[in-house]
Amino acid sequence: WDFGTGNAADITEAPEPVFQFPGSGTYKVTLSAKTNPHGFTFDTTVDVVVSPIPTIAFNKVNACEGDQLKFTNKTTTPAGTGNPVYTWNFGDGSATANTTDATHKYSKSGSYNVTLTADLKGCIATMTQKVYQFTKPSADYTKVEGSCDNDEFSFNNETKVASGLFGSYWNFDDNGAISTDANATHDFNTSGDKRVKLVVTSEFGCKDSITKTITVKESPKASYINGPLCSVKPTDFTNTTPNVANAVPQYTWDFGDGTTSGAKSPTKDWKGNLGPKKVTLTVTLDNGCTQTVIKDLVVLTQPTPNFAAEDVCAGDDVIFVNNTTWAQGEIKYKWDFGDGTTSANSDPTKKYNTSVTLTPFVTLYAYINGGCGDSITKNITINETPRTCDFVAEPDYSYGFYGMKFDPINNSGVVGGQDEVNYVWVFEGGGSLPTSGKNATAFNNFATDGEYKVTMRATMQQTGCECSISKKVVMNRSSVEDLQNGGVAVYPNPSSGVFTVATSAVFGKGSVIEVMNMNGAVVKRMDSMGGMTQVEASELSSGMYLVKVSNGTQSVTRKVNIQN
Repeated sequence: WDFGTGNAADITEAPEPVFQFPGSGTYKVTLSAKTNPHGFTFDTTVDVVVSPIPTIAFNKVNACEGDQLKFTNKTTTPAGTGNPVYTWNFGDGSATANTTDATHKYSKSGSYNVTLTADLKGCIATMTQKVYQFTKPSADYTKVEGSCDNDEFSFNNETKVASGLFGSYWNFDDNGAISTDANATHDFNTSGDKRVKLVVTSEFGCKDSITKTITVKESPKASYINGPLCSVKPTDFTNTTPNVANAVPQYTWDFGDGTTSGAKSPTKDWKGNLGPKKVTLTVTLDNGCTQTVIKDLVVLTQPTPNFAAEDVCAGDDVIFVNNTTWAQGEIKYKWDFGDGTTSANSDPTKKYNTSVTLTPFVTLYAYINGGCGDSITKNITINETPRTCDFVAEPDYSYGFYGMKFDPINNSGVVGGQDEVNYVWVFEGGGSLPTSGKNATAFNNFATDGEYKVTMRATMQQTGCECSISKKVVMNRSSVEDLQNGGVAVYPNPSSGVFTVATSAVFGKGSVIEVMNMNGAVVKRMDSMGGMTQVEASELSSGMYLVKVSNGTQSVTRKVNIQN
């Protein structure tokens, strides 16, 4: 026999040999027979196909009760040898399967031996592995304690599992709150119906869950604020407990001095009972929920502030007289004058920055060191002073040969008297003249050309508040022709550096005065509201200058000789 392996050792003369081929494949096996005694030889060659044994393997995925186990066949054979026939035996006496991959669900938990058989043309391989159908826990729980959202709720875990251990995961349906305790406790942040879920997981990953609706009743959120606890003034307690829908509250106050109240927001007179007090507010709802808030407070000594101040005119000082009284202790003050300024003096003096009537509210705060404070607010009046505290003057030769007209003027340059104001005009060398209200124009006929001092005093008719101003005016008849012909006159001329520019009513009240040197360069410029405007140019060197007066539509130029 030659078994076709190419190996000289693989030859035998046994009549019926048994031979193990070195591997799968097709071998040409030759049988040679020789007759005896004549020695005739006969040869026969047959192709023998040797199939491989499959390399068997499979993966398993264990499962929990009620779920399918999964089996993935990993068996391999050489290329070109075909596919084996597979048989699965699940080890529980149930029917087998002939699929490549398989799934199986066991009727009860436990361990089982699963065998895979692969038959490739009669060449058979088997593999057996142990698999598990894990026990699944049965989740359950009960609520033990808790009714209101300010209670601690406790839950008893009543989960059952046939064998092994399990872990717990609680979801309280309360803004993401969870627990992994076996028997959980929780303080709910909000009230209402909560879907509390318990998820239990066995040590092999088998899960079960249960969800129950737990009603959390809303409790009162007791709170209050209070004013100072002082020996003189009663203390206002303001109940800030929010209302609870569909619930009726009942309030109980204990002030810590043997007195109580059932009012919602009571006022407490301590009657001089100084010292620490433990003030308690208890709110009870008709749904059975309650809450208590306690504050440690102290009743302190308190002053009684008071002051006096007289009304003044704008620009005058207000003198504040402090009349505060107190029983004992070191006291401090703070004044709020109602205009953004303050003072810590006992009896301050204050000047308000105003020219019109002002009625500020002034508050005096008094503080006892280590004790209470108090305040008092009073209204004072700063009376208006006249708004027309200046005047303009211009020659008026219709009144007299040396006549001059005088009108009050306010800070905005508006010419004319003010209602409810009396004016007194005092003319140097010419006595005085009273005028009043809007018809406050005054006239005076001076004795001759020259410079005169004129004083105007303005007084409010109702309050007597007044102001005054004195100015020098110049009477110069020599400028009459200039004023009458061109509407502009400059005098005195020559001048020491201070001269007057007079404009007629025809020329207008709003004009610009420019002083130029003889080369035409402007050396001084100012605005004029008309009438008589004094120009201060004493800083200029001596010489001839041009004075140009323009009103926007026309201009007039005069010469002035400055000698300083």
